[in-house]
Amino acid sequence: MLSQKHIGIEATGRTKDTLTFTGEMFESSKQKKQFLKSIEQITKDLRFKKVVFRWSERQNDVSDYEIESKGDAEI
Repeated sequence: MLSQKHIGIEATGRTKDTLTFTGEMFESSKQKKQFLKSIEQITKDLRFKKVVFRWSERQNDVSDYEIESKGDAEI
């Protein structure tokens, strides 16, 4: 589904705990929130700390959301 919409996906950060999605569809706040809700459980299970949405090459076109991921005792 995401490849059809030309969405890039990358694990970033020093410990690869940030999940970054890049694509024009994330310009809309409504679209970001819906998408984040649909991946919420998997991001927690995979222990990501942050999800970042980029919708253009401009540095200001970024939104990031902190994730309360599972701890070691919860896995």
